[in-house]
Amino acid sequence: MLLRPWTFVLILMLALTAACGAKKPGKGKNKDTTAQSPEQEQAQSRIEKWLGEAAANRLTASVTAMSTKVAENAVADPSVQKSLEALVGVLFEEKPVKKRVDKVADKATVGLSNKLKLLGKALAAGGVTEYKRQIMVKTSKVAEGILAGHVRDHIMKDPRMSKVIARVMPVVSMKARLSAATLQSNLSPEMSQKIFGISIKLTVPGQADETSAKVEKWIAACDGHVENKLEKLLLDIADLRSTHRAVTGLASEVMRHPSTKKELADMMARILDNQEAFDQSVVLYEQAAFDNGEKAIREAMEPLFKNPVVDQELFKTLEVLASAPGAGAIIEKHMQIVSEDKELARLIDKFLSNLLSTCGDLPI
Repeated sequence: MLLRPWTFVLILMLALTAACGAKKPGKGKNKDTTAQSPEQEQAQSRIEKWLGEAAANRLTASVTAMSTKVAENAVADPSVQKSLEALVGVLFEEKPVKKRVDKVADKATVGLSNKLKLLGKALAAGGVTEYKRQIMVKTSKVAEGILAGHVRDHIMKDPRMSKVIARVMPVVSMKARLSAATLQSNLSPEMSQKIFGISIKLTVPGQADETSAKVEKWIAACDGHVENKLEKLLLDIADLRSTHRAVTGLASEVMRHPSTKKELADMMARILDNQEAFDQSVVLYEQAAFDNGEKAIREAMEPLFKNPVVDQELFKTLEVLASAPGAGAIIEKHMQIVSEDKELARLIDKFLSNLLSTCGDLPI
């Protein structure tokens, strides 16, 4: 019942890598063959540099919608569900977790009457182990509805999420910088022509300082349009088959990794060592174990997810997993699928084209 928040947030975090790891669109000559004045070359070069930085600089602020969409698609994937079920199957048998969950169950079912009632339900379900599994399935199903809002409204807005993201940023930022550095040789002919036309309008012949001032003024005005265009791009990237394959493959591998099981078991043990969280878990277990209905389970579950210790331990675990030895290589291996997708190149080209078309008519 405490596993779903980690799975959801991990996939959200990994979605960032899919966007940042992308290569820029297809190769084409950036420079117009017409002779250019030094001022026009200056203007064109500055616009190209800004284009290479504009999306990367705003990526973290614009990625929430994309990440949520990627997460929803990935969590529903059969391969991820299978890996998740396998992880749950072994996680609750880990000694630190089993010991504490058994204590929760004992307190939730204290008393002879309750023990007999629960025994009857367990026998009807095919045994104590099977009935406990059914309880976990039941609580996980209810958790899905609560988690979507919790992730969107709290986890993604929490300042600690930025620190978690920063743990994977070495891989991401290297690719982003590479993309920015190679942008000039990768712009399509259409993009080059648009930049060329804008640079002509911004050029003041023989006046480098005035040209620079006009370019910076134009960039400042166009900056305001980047977020909307970028959000549309990221949502389109979220729908790519390559993104889905990369994220589901990555999530499945991470969930099968021995470090994941260990860190999650330790996380759950620390949460249940918190007295308030333990008491809330007892109430939740009681509602699920005695079939008190989905509404009762939901009402018992909400206080647990609002308990600060849950997010605190979740973020701590995410940072450990993201910075674990070999994590960068695993991320890069899966996200290479997205980087090489021709459809991704087309989407980025379209993003740049739409941005320049919007800004091309700005007052200069």
